[in-house]
Amino acid sequence: MGTDGILLGAETLRGQYPVDAVRTVGRICAEAETVYNQSLHFKKVARHVGEPMAHEESVASSAVRSAMKVKAAAIVVFTFSGRAARVNC
Repeated sequence: MGTDGILLGAETLRGQYPVDAVRTVGRICAEAETVYNQSLHFKKVARHVGEPMAHEESVASSAVRSAMKVKAAAIVVFTFSGRAARVNC
């Protein structure tokens, strides 16, 4: 039903046009964000998940709520396994 994040792997940097690849992904993200109401989607997901939330859902939910309050442009997730970045919030 959509994408919560985009992971650019090492192959992005090893290709023949790494800067162009990242620039293109950035333009795609910017365009997608102009037509998607993230705040509304988050509220629907939060209602669906309900209480109690799993630890990972709680951390992701708090990050999203904080980002919305301060009008952050992005949430950056550092992860070794990729699990934290895959939480659907």
